[in-house]
Amino acid sequence: MVVVYPRRRLKTRRQLAVLCTMSTLILLPPLVWRFTVERLVISMALGGLALVAASLAFRGLGFLATQEQQHCEPTADMTFVFTAVAVYPLAINAFLLILLTEM
Repeated sequence: MVVVYPRRRLKTRRQLAVLCTMSTLILLPPLVWRFTVERLVISMALGGLALVAASLAFRGLGFLATQEQQHCEPTADMTFVFTAVAVYPLAINAFLLILLTEM
């Protein structure tokens, strides 16, 4: 059963997973390029920021998957986590992409 969340654009967990995956895949080529060009400290900071976004999305989607098995309607916790996973990893990836292209 698909749980529909009260958002304008993203409505389901599958759409959210596709968004997180695509934003991470778009970020990978400039990130790998910067790893070879920058110093070790800067490369570790950029990689850590990318890892934070990916882990936030992964943990949030995992939480939503387990909660959707228990509830057929979104609870307040599920809506909060869905909104957080829809906003924060994408914002971190956009910020990181700006950093990678401007350096």
